[in-house]
Amino acid sequence: MLSFDSGLTNALKNANTTAFWVLKLYYNDESAFIGVSDRHRQDGTDIYYGLVTSWGTYRQSLDFFNFTTSIGNMGVTLINTENSIKGKRFSDLLATNNFANRKWELFLNTNETATLDTAARMIASGVISGEISYDENSTTLTLFDNTTRLHKKIPANKIDSATYTNAPENNIGKPIPMAFGDFSVDSNAPTSTTEFDRHFTKGKFPAIISDEWNATNARVEAIVDGHAISTLNNKNIYGYKSKLYFPVDDANATETEAGPATISFKGGVWYVYLPLKKHNT
Repeated sequence: MLSFDSGLTNALKNANTTAFWVLKLYYNDESAFIGVSDRHRQDGTDIYYGLVTSWGTYRQSLDFFNFTTSIGNMGVTLINTENSIKGKRFSDLLATNNFANRKWELFLNTNETATLDTAARMIASGVISGEISYDENSTTLTLFDNTTRLHKKIPANKIDSATYTNAPENNIGKPIPMAFGDFSVDSNAPTSTTEFDRHFTKGKFPAIISDEWNATNARVEAIVDGHAISTLNNKNIYGYKSKLYFPVDDANATETEAGPATISFKGGVWYVYLPLKKHNT
């Protein structure tokens, strides 16, 4: 997720702001770069030449339920006419500057921000393709996305038959959940000896059964998360059916917060409060 600095964030909120990109194309040992943008811009001693006629498209997508992502590469077209950069064509720079397989960085800025290459404003980075095409009018660069090295492959942990030998067959290959959020008791829930608060939590989170029946402990075991999580409570372990959540008797439930975070339960005693419905009497 992008996390911009406050200067850029505040500028983007203004209706009259003008947002723009600047691109750094590194060459040779990557100790130096050529900067380009849609028009000439200067940041201290750094110059971003106004050569870009087309940024192409840069897009990433996430299919949450199928656990897949797509990475979008980017094609940039630069003006390559005579005297367009440093008294030369951009293609003339290729003779001494090796851009192929070197780093590129793309930054988002506005007309209200300074220091165009602030790290918090970088929106993409990667490697410049070795296939650089040009004619007397334009140069086209293909920019390969390189953020895959920063991505975490999901699901990180699955129920496999070798580790969880007594898992339900339908659960083999399914992802172990990654708990997120606050599932504690709602502060407005009433408390009494009837423990109404057990039925009024801020949320529920799924667990996946990893052992249909642990013969040693005489319990069903389920995993909440592959890693340690904060504060599990054996009074808040629920079954679910017909839009109702019903907690198990806590005397028959245990929890382990260390990774993998697990819960276990046994017995046939569960509790439920049925919601009231309007009736003509």
